[in-house]
Amino acid sequence: MCRIAVLPKGFKDVTLLNFLEKEKGGHGNGFSYVDEEGKLQIVKGVKMENKEFVKLENAAPLALYHTRLVSAGAKDDDNTQPFFTSEITDFGKVIPFVLCHNGTWGGYDDYAKILWTTGAITWKEFCTWSDTHIMAYLIETRGIESLGLTDSSVWVRYYGDSAIVHVKSGDFQAIKKDGAWIYASEFPKTGGYEKVWDFAKGSIIRITAKGHKIMHGEEPSYVDNKAFAYTRTYSEYGQGTAAGLKHYIWVDGKRVPVTPYGNTY
Repeated sequence: MCRIAVLPKGFKDVTLLNFLEKEKGGHGNGFSYVDEEGKLQIVKGVKMENKEFVKLENAAPLALYHTRLVSAGAKDDDNTQPFFTSEITDFGKVIPFVLCHNGTWGGYDDYAKILWTTGAITWKEFCTWSDTHIMAYLIETRGIESLGLTDSSVWVRYYGDSAIVHVKSGDFQAIKKDGAWIYASEFPKTGGYEKVWDFAKGSIIRITAKGHKIMHGEEPSYVDNKAFAYTRTYSEYGQGTAAGLKHYIWVDGKRVPVTPYGNTY
């Protein structure tokens, strides 16, 4: 299932992250941001703690947070989200981005079987990769159009200065607090999160530091958060296009750098 947040630069409210982890997480946390050199970074791991977020210096206007609740694939650092992947434009330009996902993609197992039987992935990867891992791999190798994500709830493409959010069900919200927009799967009912924008099912939203723009779907509805009833209901890390990106896992309280293919340096 999992939970997601797109956060403004300088956001230090770990209370929100802890809330999201408690609601639909607990099996690993991950952050993506942009370092001072302008490169995308991922820091993640089964033992990654939310309090470490405040130590990350983000040079971009937005950062991405994901907390995992295992519904498919092994519970390990490799499957902890987010993931590096990339897309190729009509003009042949490769654009790296970071992917994360809430919900369970029901069709991933069929895709995984095809990839395994054709030799694209190994038996070990077939047995252990999560549905989001398969998504990242497919985007990297076959394009976003290859995904039939009709039954997934929310997935996010994060570029550092912006994010594209695909809402397949209505569990993605926004709130303006202290002059900045915050986006998350849900918000606490206390701590100043009094009202939320609830995005409609089927929306595609572009998020920047200035706010959000509905690219497809309906306008969000304004909901009284105090009375809101919550519903509880890849990748080889870039296949070479992750060169120049930085990726870490969290081991024994320390960030351990890994190669784009998941091996520690």
